[in-house]
Amino acid sequence: MFEFITNEDERGQVGIGTLIVFIAMVLVAAIAAGVLINTAGFLQSKGSATGEEASAQVSNRINIVSAYGNVKTASGTDTVDYANLTVRQAAGADNINLSKST
Repeated sequence: MFEFITNEDERGQVGIGTLIVFIAMVLVAAIAAGVLINTAGFLQSKGSATGEEASAQVSNRINIVSAYGNVKTASGTDTVDYANLTVRQAAGADNINLSKST
């Protein structure tokens, strides 16, 4: 069942071969772990940035409270002379720069 090695020189060579294989496996595992940790960090930062952008798009809104304007009728065509919108921030919105709004 078990083969016994009687020669002491052969016995040492088997131990060194096993040690080399073990060290190679440890090195491969360490490199793979480094790659996985690096990839996980990259994906976490991308996911966090995507979440912040999505939150900003959803929460930075305004609600129109009232709207009115003046319509002029001249020679059969209607034109809007001016429009007045009363707006307020939506719930949970940050400060909104209305000078850049369209």
